[in-house]
Amino acid sequence: YYIDDVAKIAREIDIIAYKATKIEDTYVYTSLIISCKKNDEKIWALLTKEFNKSDPNIELEPLQYWSNHPIIDYQLQEEKLIKEAVPTGELYEKLFEPHKQVFAFQEMSKKNGKPDNDKNIFNSITSLMKSQSYEISSLSKRKKERCVYFFHLLSIIDSNLITLDCSDEHIAPNEVNSQIYISNYIINGESVSSKINFMTPDGFNDLIKNYHSLHKHYCQHISRCFNVFFKDALEKIDKQKILANELN
Repeated sequence: YYIDDVAKIAREIDIIAYKATKIEDTYVYTSLIISCKKNDEKIWALLTKEFNKSDPNIELEPLQYWSNHPIIDYQLQEEKLIKEAVPTGELYEKLFEPHKQVFAFQEMSKKNGKPDNDKNIFNSITSLMKSQSYEISSLSKRKKERCVYFFHLLSIIDSNLITLDCSDEHIAPNEVNSQIYISNYIINGESVSSKINFMTPDGFNDLIKNYHSLHKHYCQHISRCFNVFFKDALEKIDKQKILANELN
């Protein structure tokens, strides 16, 4: 459950899954927050266009994380190291690459293609964003052991998922098993960006192994963060302060 910041009531999220590995003295968690919907009569249609990567209003690589480890928290605030937390190659292609920009969504009848509305899709997005925010805010109150969390949002629709590319005059449906959407949402008065992976059950079955590989990537990155920190820890005042607090 999470607390809705607007309605101030408890709402339910379908699944929160974790995979944890201990690296040095901290636990690395890869967290999947999952919304599940089913519709026998309607498909989910995602309207897309060419991605304008120079748009200043789009955060291209949002990655939500939380850590109570002073060294890891310090390291991940460095732009270079948080960028390197995002994988490259096949993992990026499978789990992070939007390919096209999703700018609207719609439920459509399987029988005649008649559009309905976007209520269920929008509710899936908002529940994921709000539950993530609630999870992050609650961790400081309930986590005692040292840890770092990386969050990923999945919206699974047990129906057909299509994209409608509106980049030119010819708009044709393309059935897909997954599609990345960059969501921007105001939560507790602050703008939050996250990538949401829309997918079908088949898409989930295809990608779950990639999320296992992503966890290994995060573990390797956290190990690298420790190594980078200690390379010049005795030369930088701010790192010396962290180490001094560690010894107290």
